Amino acid sequence: MLADIVDSALEEFSNLGRSEIEYNKNDYERKIEKLSGRSSDGRLGCKNDGKGNRGSYLLQYYKTILAVADRELAYRDVRAKNLRETWGLQPGGTFTLGAVKRIFKETNRDKGKAELFQRVLDINKRLGVTFKVSEESSKKRSGAADIYRNFDLYIDGLTKNKAPDYTVPTVMLHEMSHKATVGAINLVKKGKAEGMLTPKQIEGIKTILEIYDRVRNDKERFKEEPYGLTDAYE
Repeated sequence: MLADIVDSALEEFSNLGRSEIEYNKNDYERKIEKLSGRSSDGRLGCKNDGKGNRGSYLLQYYKTILAVADRELAYRDVRAKNLRETWGLQPGGTFTLGAVKRIFKETNRDKGKAELFQRVLDINKRLGVTFKVSEESSKKRSGAADIYRNFDLYIDGLTKNKAPDYTVPTVMLHEMSHKATVGAINLVKKGKAEGMLTPKQIEGIKTILEIYDRVRNDKERFKEEPYGLTDAYE
């Protein structure tokens, strides 16, 4: 029973953001304090939860959940320290394309990703993308690229217990690819791509826009994977 509780809590907390975990921690700490208090007759932890279960069981349950939450946060702290001391990634900071290239090269082990990275790196450079580091995403993300020229890495998402060791290079590549497509599409839409993108790249973007215009209303055909119809950027 206890092992199942631990497994379930590990899975739940590994999916939550730090602020959510801390909120849950405070809630469990209040429950533990309440159950640990003395009853009117001086006995400890013997309150009833209304379902016939003794308070001692609930007390053990809450303490177990609290320990799992502490473990998850401690794990994230260790990984965050490593990101900070190894690559200088910390909330509130910015980093250059040179730093991005170094980090990716040192952490990536996939040849295919390395080849793709070189391509999107050049486009991000042309677009003048700004790279930032933030603490936590309200949407529980590890990274995000907006429609302008900003690219964010979120320390909390990168350091979750469930995040594999290759999360950093994977997120970098994913968001830089988004940045490359978003920035390039915007340039073409605004008629400002000349000199920023190659003729082949401009033609490719126009093809993407044309294809999207043709299929965006075909919801039935893409009902199993509709996310790609969100917009031309996806």
